[in-house]
Amino acid sequence: MLKLSKLASSIVNPRSVASFSTMNPSRIITRSAIFTEHGNPSDVIKVKEVDLGDLPSNKVALKMLISPINPSDKNQVQGVYPIKKVKSVLTIVDSKTNSRTETECYVGGNESIAEVVEIGPDAGESGNGKVNVGDWVIPMSTGDVGTWTTDAFADPSSLVVVRNREGLTPEQVGSVRVNASTAYRMLKDIVSLNKGDYVIQNGANSGVGQVLIQLAKLWGYRTINVVRDRDDFEEMEKFLKGLGADIIIKEDQLNSDETKAMMKALDAPVRLGINCIGGKPSVLMTKYMANGSYFATYGAMSKLPTSIPASTFIFKDIRFVGYWVSRWYKLNPVEKWVEMWDELFDYMRQGKLQYQVMEPVDWVTRNPGKDGSTASVTPVDIEALEARVAASMDSGKKQYFRYY
Repeated sequence: MLKLSKLASSIVNPRSVASFSTMNPSRIITRSAIFTEHGNPSDVIKVKEVDLGDLPSNKVALKMLISPINPSDKNQVQGVYPIKKVKSVLTIVDSKTNSRTETECYVGGNESIAEVVEIGPDAGESGNGKVNVGDWVIPMSTGDVGTWTTDAFADPSSLVVVRNREGLTPEQVGSVRVNASTAYRMLKDIVSLNKGDYVIQNGANSGVGQVLIQLAKLWGYRTINVVRDRDDFEEMEKFLKGLGADIIIKEDQLNSDETKAMMKALDAPVRLGINCIGGKPSVLMTKYMANGSYFATYGAMSKLPTSIPASTFIFKDIRFVGYWVSRWYKLNPVEKWVEMWDELFDYMRQGKLQYQVMEPVDWVTRNPGKDGSTASVTPVDIEALEARVAASMDSGKKQYFRYY
């Protein structure tokens, strides 16, 4: 069994969970979710033990804490995402025979929160300054550092140190770069909203949707939230209302007489539309939007085209735009990233923002102590872990890999 150390949020000693060998401290055997070719994620993703070798003098060693599983991550595995993964040659270890094979492959995942466990003597600074052992860091790039792994070596310049982490968990910090930031920026960047204005969004129960509801409420806007019908609709409706949702509409009721009457009676304009689904239902949302409003698409989960009638352009003058938070990161300095993240972290600490609901996919088994806390952890059998990871690729739930 692997012993605990006293880290923030009672996190397991990163070195204990990370290393599956008794090699010298700079040499790490990691477990990574890799793929050698593009395809259906549940078919092509494999979990392998990888010998990372000795820590290069100009890099830092990371112990991953959590990695969200985002739709864009799966799109990268499928080979359809605009930003492509960087291929690496990894040393794959067969633990049964102790044989090693050099394999050209990709490591999945882009978003994570990791802890720095070792620093090479020639390592430089992170994107926002000096790096210390024990720091939590967020990878800056999409493609360079694969995050579905227990450990990684990284150039410090590709990382941002989270210096404002007091009172936060890895789960809160680990999902801020993609979903929380997308929701934040869409409310800030697309159109100047007035207090009391309405925002209509589909996929309202998604990670972005949950955060958008809460931020809109904090900033004085109101939300109309379109979701697909399901067996647990009432439970989901209660959850979204608890986050601050003002109106919830089933997707198949968008064109109903009841919805039309309700929307006609609104006391303020719908000035922003947010779309992550696509297809005909997304176009129906524009019927309720004000003239000169903006409709932003940041996803296309249905994989169906969003076909806009000419009359919507001509007579309603609705502006259709795309939104990609990766572009915002490219166009803005790290100082702006940190400013946004710190605001989101402050909301979380104050209990004003609940991070997106996610289900953990554990890479270790947590063994409880006498007081009920985690006393030790043991690695999950690698074949069982591979099956667990493959199942997560097909899950309809929002999940994340938990390594501690």
